[in-house]
Amino acid sequence: MILRAVLTGAVLTLVGWGRLPPLPLLAGSGLLGLLLAWGSRKAGHTHALELVEQTARRSPLSEMSPGAKVLLCLAGLLACVTARSLVLVLLLWGTALGALLGPGGVPLRRYLRLLALPGTFLLLGALALAADLGPVPGDVLALPVPGGFLSVTEAGQRRAALVTLRAFGGVSWMYALALTTPMAQLLELLQRWKLPKTLVELMFLTYRYLFLLWGLLESMSQAARCRLGWRNFSAGVRTSGAAASILLVRSLGQARRSLAAMEARCWRGDVSLEGTSPPEFTVRQALGTGMLTAGMALAWILSWRGGWP
Repeated sequence: MILRAVLTGAVLTLVGWGRLPPLPLLAGSGLLGLLLAWGSRKAGHTHALELVEQTARRSPLSEMSPGAKVLLCLAGLLACVTARSLVLVLLLWGTALGALLGPGGVPLRRYLRLLALPGTFLLLGALALAADLGPVPGDVLALPVPGGFLSVTEAGQRRAALVTLRAFGGVSWMYALALTTPMAQLLELLQRWKLPKTLVELMFLTYRYLFLLWGLLESMSQAARCRLGWRNFSAGVRTSGAAASILLVRSLGQARRSLAAMEARCWRGDVSLEGTSPPEFTVRQALGTGMLTAGMALAWILSWRGGWP
């Protein structure tokens, strides 16, 4: 948690150095870092995968056509990752965030918690993009180190900001779909779009068994904690190895038992997903999806023609 706050503050400081006054920049970077740390703090024992599914089932937008959401979120994702304007990327990210926090009914803290893990990797990448090690000092910031200078340039700042914001915006558009659409609806939609039935069934079974395996892992981890299996590094390594081997054996046993139970119920090799989706496109949904997609396309075209910074 503290590491994420420090990392967020460092990235924001490097990207904004020389563009904003130092004191407001440092204060704003620190506040945003603390906000991310507060939101990413784990509350309860719900795993991220379970949290995504629970949020999707409770979202008011789960009653919207999954096809409309897939088309809209894919359009937002493509526009975000190909945009050349910082203003457009921020606008697209704000649109996805507004849809989640407003009509989607997703709490801000839950969004920040789910964003914390991919956000950590993205911020590490931003540091690598913003800073450069070379013999020539940069035009924004230069720290002498053995072998040259650790420098920050204006081009590096813009590159780091654009790439990182693109990635955060793309992740947010994917969350806009995942946090408002239960997996059963998505899988049935794939069936309706004539994807191979075997592929859809494998996706469903894999998704289901992720929950089962996570439950097994949680029970084993709790037992190991009770036996002080994580008391030091060497004990943690031994416990992790034992847990991995036991998890493999138990997962194979769980698969055999599940197959036997399905065959006892006259399973014929088909997994039925019918009846899980809400109604198809309504006129209102079609108009809303079309208007938002057209607006994003227009903004994207304007940014590529050089109309936006």
